[in-house]
Amino acid sequence: MLKPALLVAFLAAVSPVHAQDIVGLEDCAQAKGPDKKFGCLQANVEFLHRLIKKNDAAAQARSRDDAARLATTVAKVDELRDEIARLKSAIEQFEKRNPKR
Repeated sequence: MLKPALLVAFLAAVSPVHAQDIVGLEDCAQAKGPDKKFGCLQANVEFLHRLIKKNDAAAQARSRDDAARLATTVAKVDELRDEIARLKSAIEQFEKRNPKR
């Protein structure tokens, strides 16, 4: 993970002057003085960290849900395979007892 100072420097280098791409980020170009600019950039970094954590948690939850659905599907396929094998066996036994004429 990037250190906050590196992330602040990166954001300062690529931050848009006229428009914001991410809702919730402050436009630090308008801040007067280095302390206020740094504070603005730090607030943006903290906002982005929270956003990343929120998105990561949502992705993890979706992944867990998908894994659970996959496990359920695999179990159902296994049940169906067993049922097919049982039916094939029953058909073979029936054909042995009742040969075709």
